[in-house]
Amino acid sequence: MVAESFTFDEEKMVVGMHDRGILVFPEGGLKLKSGRISPYYHNMRGMLSLNQRLDDSGAMPFGRQREFIRESALGYATRFDEIKAPYAHVFGKAQAGTAPLAVASFVAGKSYLWERVPEPKDYGMKQRIEGDYDYGDFIHLGDDNVTDGQSKIDGAAVLYEAGLQPVSLTVMFDREEGAQERLTSLGFEMNAVTSLSRVVPILRANGRISEAHVAKVIEYHEELIANGITSTFELSV
Repeated sequence: MVAESFTFDEEKMVVGMHDRGILVFPEGGLKLKSGRISPYYHNMRGMLSLNQRLDDSGAMPFGRQREFIRESALGYATRFDEIKAPYAHVFGKAQAGTAPLAVASFVAGKSYLWERVPEPKDYGMKQRIEGDYDYGDFIHLGDDNVTDGQSKIDGAAVLYEAGLQPVSLTVMFDREEGAQERLTSLGFEMNAVTSLSRVVPILRANGRISEAHVAKVIEYHEELIANGITSTFELSV
């Protein structure tokens, strides 16, 4: 269970995600692996470090950076507890979410396994998954974000190879490009700490993004719908 003295504040986490540079809305957008140009980008690889420049400038003092890290861990931990499917371990897929998920699993009191990055070596155990587990254990995957879900399907292969059974998934950020529907159809339970439709109104209300940014996000998803990639998109109010 999540520590009772803490309450997850999604708004504080989302604003911190923006101010820390984890979620950005770059001019001209950024190219995704799919080839599409996205008006925003989410990258949490550096989120556990403290940024001296942001502290010096006053844009995000160390105290707020620490609060963001705490809220992110609590967000993950809260969503872990909302998963209905039973599981024995949280699994941190290499490599963007490996460290943050370790912190979150500790906060949630969950057993944690993590994936080693494949490396050329001719000594030692050469195991891909670190941690103590038994054949057939049910696994809850954790990761940074999700687009259409394909990378999560591919990434589960290492678990199957070890005799483990992935049953569910929590991500920090759902881009809402069909992953929920796809993974559910394959029998996976999935949730997210936050999602695009929740993030955009929060950032707009807190003066972090403009109406022009909002319009670009809506236009991007209208194109996805027109191309049959997603079926619907609606901003939370």
